[in-house]
Amino acid sequence: SLNVNSVHYLFDMKIHKDGFGTILLIWGLCGVLIFLCLNFIPFSIISYPLSAVFIFVMCFVFFFFRVPERETAQGDRLVTSVADGEVGAWSLYVVRTGGQGL
Repeated sequence: SLNVNSVHYLFDMKIHKDGFGTILLIWGLCGVLIFLCLNFIPFSIISYPLSAVFIFVMCFVFFFFRVPERETAQGDRLVTSVADGEVGAWSLYVVRTGGQGL
């Protein structure tokens, strides 16, 4: 459900700086394809759904390059992962080289 906070989030979203070129390219390409679909495909049963697919692609690319606000848990005994990845269990072992180095 949409509430005031979620609508505010949609308009206050940050976009990654490296995504602007891709967004503009995809939006331009999809805009041209939507124009061609609506003006040169005589059957609305084909042109409207195809245009909707291009609009979905435009929205997906836009949301793909967003920079979400992350809340990191604070604490001395916590392990966090970077970039929303997974934290796995790793075993640590010591290799004895007899003073030779690795």
